[in-house]
Amino acid sequence: MFRCLKAVALAIVCCVIVTGVTQTAHADLATFYIGAKGETFGGTGDVYKGFENRFGGGVEAGFELLGLDLYGEAVSLGLDQYLFTANLGFDFGVGDDIRLQFGAFTGPIFFLFPEPEEVQGVDFSAIPADKLAGTGLNVEELEAQFDAQLQQEKDLSRLAVGWNLVRLKIDADFKMAPGFYFGMGGSFGYHVLLSGEEIAAGAKNEALERYRDDHPEIPAELYEEIRKAVGADSVDKGNLDGTNFEVNVHLRIEIGG
Repeated sequence: MFRCLKAVALAIVCCVIVTGVTQTAHADLATFYIGAKGETFGGTGDVYKGFENRFGGGVEAGFELLGLDLYGEAVSLGLDQYLFTANLGFDFGVGDDIRLQFGAFTGPIFFLFPEPEEVQGVDFSAIPADKLAGTGLNVEELEAQFDAQLQQEKDLSRLAVGWNLVRLKIDADFKMAPGFYFGMGGSFGYHVLLSGEEIAAGAKNEALERYRDDHPEIPAELYEEIRKAVGADSVDKGNLDGTNFEVNVHLRIEIGG
């Protein structure tokens, strides 16, 4: 399923690239724009479940050069919750005073969440003493090793990073005055996305695997208890892909074109 979706996304991008190239001969050399927007958004995956509301506002800016478009956006999604994207691709449009534009893009996604109040330290006291007996495990050393990563884990818990493999976009707007446009639009993206918690859990899992390699005397059953106690877990690569969407109203200022 994942490969099929990637093939479809690649075909769509190729079609838009071809269309963009054919439009270049008729396009102006360069156009720069900046604007404000309000939007509603959503998506699949655990990252999108953590938002306080489904509405946000922010800014978008970009430029088009010889049919190639590059734009970025910064959107506030709630109290200390932000979305940043960078997008590269092609678009084409029809109309002048009233215009309709279509595009396909790809690029990184970056979420920033509030700093957590506290991150729990590692505590092996819940592991039954009989499971620790005779293993030679240095509990204090292992606790200290993972406690040293708490600040890094706290920082990572604020983040989510990913990539829009393809992002399809449509905008409809009208010219209010030369260089000023008001309209509405939307986008639909197919992404791979990883939360900071997943990154931290994966890093701890790799660290624990290395520790186990250096201490093969640790029984497998005890190893699983330790893994749960430190919150270590391997990244589920089959659960990274998903979809996202946004619908917006915007006011833009364009220079050039």
